[in-house]
Amino acid sequence: MLPQRHKFWQNANLLKVIGTLIWLAALVTSVSASGQSAPFVFTQPAAPVRSTNAVLNGMVVLNGLPTTAWFEWGEGTNYVYSSSPIKLGLPVAPIPTGVITVSATITNLFPACHFRLISSNAVGVTYGQVQSFTRAGR
Repeated sequence: MLPQRHKFWQNANLLKVIGTLIWLAALVTSVSASGQSAPFVFTQPAAPVRSTNAVLNGMVVLNGLPTTAWFEWGEGTNYVYSSSPIKLGLPVAPIPTGVITVSATITNLFPACHFRLISSNAVGVTYGQVQSFTRAGR
């Protein structure tokens, strides 16, 4: 018979494994029948941030398909502005599968801006995590 403390760690490890399996299942369901998937998106911190403008940054993994990326920003989660779309992966052949960095300079700043990177391809749309910054000089 195992000591009680050892059983606790077995259960904790089992929960980690179950959590990982649920995450993997969600990832697999995002893959289309052709084996391609929606892009992966990572919103990065804005830099530099000035009193009149800021540069929003992010990374996109194209997953083998032509992809469009853009930023949304606003006050809180009320995203009232969008950057111009950035076309990724065209006219390059084959479509890159690595990480591509994207950025956009924005001017319509709020005292406290929230923003995210969004990317889409033929399989779907992916929303990056929300980042925020405070306008410089405030």
